[in-house]
Amino acid sequence: MSAATLSVDALEEQRVTELRAAQSQAERLFRGIEARGLIRSSVSESGLDADIYELAKEMYGVTTY
Repeated sequence: MSAATLSVDALEEQRVTELRAAQSQAERLFRGIEARGLIRSSVSESGLDADIYELAKEMYGVTTY
């Protein structure tokens, strides 16, 4: 196996690891959304967006999306 192949394999492995971490964070965020009852008929889409953004900020320190 060449060094280039090893490098590509390492990059692919890193991408997979990062995607799995992102998926795990998204799953925890969705559970937080459900636990707080954020999705409800009495809230506007923009209000829901703001609530989810605040939760993501609280959970992960997200400042932009």
